[in-house]
Amino acid sequence: MELSCKILRFHPRELTIDWYKEDELVPHTEDTTRVDNHGLYNVVSTLKLTVVYEDLGKKFKCKVGHESLEEPKILEWTLNSLKKPLDAAHDEGLGATMKKEELEDEHKPLPEPSSL
Repeated sequence: MELSCKILRFHPRELTIDWYKEDELVPHTEDTTRVDNHGLYNVVSTLKLTVVYEDLGKKFKCKVGHESLEEPKILEWTLNSLKKPLDAAHDEGLGATMKKEELEDEHKPLPEPSSL
């Protein structure tokens, strides 16, 4: 699964982005920064991970901190399916959006949860 957090039209450039699975901080794979014609910054932060049955119902979060915010913005969603594409989340603060795309191959069987 690939999760993307887009932070659009902000200045100055200094920004913090943290990703969480539930309350556990997870490393993300890349941040891409671009400057538009008005000198404003746009960042796409991407988290790639493999989800399993145990992840169903868990919350994933992108936490964005910037000096223009009184407190960090947190965008979150819950994993409800291992097969279907996830819906996009959007928050107007700092123009932050998140796009989630399911990378699961529909023809590849999913592993069964381990039995106790």
